[in-house]
Amino acid sequence: MTWYVRCRARNSVPPCNWQFRATLRSSHNMWMIVTLADAHTCVRVCYSNDHRGLSSDIIAEHIIPHIMNGLVYKIKEIQVSVKQEFHCDVSYKKAWYARCRAIDMLYGDWPTSISQLPTYIEELQRSIPGTVVVWDHHPLNTPSAIIFDYIFWAFAPAIQAFCYLKSVICVDGTFLKGAYRGKLLVAIGFDADNSMFPLAYALVDEENNRSWSWFMRLLRIHVCGDVQNICIISDRHHGIINAMRTFEEWQEPLGVHRFCLIHIRSNFTQKFKNERLKSLMYAAGVANQSRKYEDIMNLIYSLNTEAYTWLTGGSVRPE
Repeated sequence: MTWYVRCRARNSVPPCNWQFRATLRSSHNMWMIVTLADAHTCVRVCYSNDHRGLSSDIIAEHIIPHIMNGLVYKIKEIQVSVKQEFHCDVSYKKAWYARCRAIDMLYGDWPTSISQLPTYIEELQRSIPGTVVVWDHHPLNTPSAIIFDYIFWAFAPAIQAFCYLKSVICVDGTFLKGAYRGKLLVAIGFDADNSMFPLAYALVDEENNRSWSWFMRLLRIHVCGDVQNICIISDRHHGIINAMRTFEEWQEPLGVHRFCLIHIRSNFTQKFKNERLKSLMYAAGVANQSRKYEDIMNLIYSLNTEAYTWLTGGSVRPE
């Protein structure tokens, strides 16, 4: 029995001489390679558009060094690089698949990464003693298929350092990209130099009352401990507002809730479309002295009393 294959471009000009021939030796019950021309020549001499021999896997191997230097490698840059290297144009779709394939080859695909999450978390706890990890599993779990809804973790150095940080924590969430949709919740602290200090993280399905309540409760228990007068800064998400209002652990004097200045400015700008008021409003928010704050607020009052009332929650300016 003989197996023989040749390149599709054998009849092109110039022809590609790649070929492979193997024979099954009955005496040894093994295949023996008889002929092998292991180098294709058709791809590099191809001048046609989107040549079929130039697969996404070949392009992926070509762009791996670029992906190693940074995942932000634009599709147009891939197309230009392929044109220079292989003298062949490729479609946007093929270049996009090639980039996905290169990322999978370097870092593993989505199913592999998710399946390795428990092992990764175990290694974190082993290598960094004191690291806190809390799983919240799906009620339909089976011994053979364990499904998690949420996972919370905080590194031991962050937990130990919190008592030396400012009593201010910013919390927010962001979208996850890729095959598995979800949200990443993050809590950030600040050191004496006003540098950001990551404190805790969580992977959840959605930002809602349940996920934010779960995250805020674990943040208080495992990171904040007995520290009082903690100011939580967030956007106006109803889940965070609900958690701060309902949990006794976050009631004054243990904690207070304030809104992010960026979000307040966005809402303020929608109502008061005035660049001067917008600048003054932000300056008042970042003022670190009472006198400066009062001077700016007085100026806002003189320009627009309605804006002053909006910012102060309906308070009347004292005479």
